Formats: sequence, structure tokens, C-alpha cells
Amino acid sequence: MRVKICGLTTAEAVRTACDVGAAYVGFVFFAKSPRHLDPQQAQALAWDVSPGVVKVGLFVDPDDDYLHEVLDVVPLDMIQLHGGEPPERVAQVKAMFGLPVMKAVGIREAADLAA
Repeated sequence: MRVKICGLTTAEAVRTACDVGAAYVGFVFFAKSPRHLDPQQAQALAWDVSPGVVKVGLFVDPDDDYLHEVLDVVPLDMIQLHGGEPPERVAQVKAMFGLPVMKAVGIREAADLAA
């Protein structure tokens, strides 16, 4: 099992997540989240991530300019899309930035699985 701990906002939280064996640590780049970070804050936290732990940026329906703004500053290893992005957008982001992309999908009932 590989665990991702997301929404980290302090160096202490990053170090603790790494020390307890998290495979992934997540930084939130969504202004409406109470755990939102600006690129400079996330860059500083990324320096505390242990080697081998994947640094994930969580975005909600980002435009290309915002992705560039963050990725020009923060050394992310993976992008997580958490909005209403269709499969075509997920593929576009992956091709544009050359990083793996994780797509979160909302499942409220069994019928959502088919979608």
C-alpha cells in the first residue's frame, strides 16, 4: 500500500509525513482551500521532502498559465487534477508538462462508476 498525505502546510508536517512512510506528499494549489499554498510557500516545503517521496500538486480546473506559474517554481513530481477536467484535458496536461497526472473523480453512487 502506498499512502499520500495531502494538504501539508508546514515543514514539520512534511518531515513527519516523510518520517512515517508516506509515498506521496501533496501541496494544494486551490485558492478556496484553507490549505492553499502559493508557489513560494510550496517551494520552501518541497525542500523538506525526503528523497524518493513523490511531491504532488493538487489543482482544481487550472488553466495552463497557472500550471506554468506553479511548476516554474515548485519541483513537483506529479500533478493531481481534482476538478471537472475531462479525459482530454488530463491527457493535455500530461503531454504539456511531461509529468504523471492523477485524476480524482467524485463517486456518490454506483451509477457514477460507469461515467
